[in-house]
Amino acid sequence: MILDVVDLIRTHAPEVLPTTQISVAYVRTTCPKYLLFAADASRPLCVAQLGELESLARVHAVIERLHRRNAALVPESRPPIPVMSRALHLQSGVAGLPWFRLKSHIRTVEQWCDLARKAANALSSFDEAVASYADWRRSVRPSLLLDQEFELARNRGVTVSLEAARWIDNKVRLLDAIGTVDSHLQHGDFCLNNLLIGDQPSIIDFDEFGGTSMPLNDWIGLDLSLRELSSRPDRREAHSIGSCITHAELRSDAFIPGILVHYLLWRINQAHAHVTREHARRALIAKVEETVRKTDREIAGEMYLL
Repeated sequence: MILDVVDLIRTHAPEVLPTTQISVAYVRTTCPKYLLFAADASRPLCVAQLGELESLARVHAVIERLHRRNAALVPESRPPIPVMSRALHLQSGVAGLPWFRLKSHIRTVEQWCDLARKAANALSSFDEAVASYADWRRSVRPSLLLDQEFELARNRGVTVSLEAARWIDNKVRLLDAIGTVDSHLQHGDFCLNNLLIGDQPSIIDFDEFGGTSMPLNDWIGLDLSLRELSSRPDRREAHSIGSCITHAELRSDAFIPGILVHYLLWRINQAHAHVTREHARRALIAKVEETVRKTDREIAGEMYLL
């Protein structure tokens, strides 16, 4: 498959790749990506994806709009090229390391903070770019979004304990006190895996853009991916990195748990019917059960940016 990608690009977009040796990194994200490198291992020549034409055309349209707002954050996208029964989509490469090459370098609290700050600034810039488009802004009821996500999960055969079901119903009632809040479409899978980390991080994955408008959904995703690192500061220091986050009315011990479980249910539902994601789906269901056994203060206390 990796060799197929190189051959397809050489055939259908030969100007993208030099004639020299090309190395390919396979990034197993929600929708797999291929990072193609020449001699410079710090800067991919391009990011390639194979998929259905309609789906990739939608992704291209999203990237194109965001690129107009922030060309450094969202690299240029080429219209997908039909290739027999599939399509080939290319996003231009930028200076920055994929997460799997950077991970081994994060050993100290200072390095963690630098990475977290870059990622948080990138997400803040992304929020600003999305909200600049009126048709991407939404007014939402967080309680309704949580209730709908839980209902969808149950309709798709997800079973949780009676304790978890009662806990989620209680969080729906708590969030209902907030009423309606202004929001915008979310990235849907904002995490370190979907960033190229350089002086200015770049986003390489938009397949789940717009699937939810739950406020703080992307910040929850980033927070959880940062938690996987071993070198972390105390919460007060990390919390200052997330000072750019909006929706102050939701950032409390009472509301964060419900928004966190909405995120987990969202990821569970996104994994539905994907055989390759069944392991992740089971892990997320277990995470829901683990979360409901904690107090609200414990849950909020484990968050780093929020």
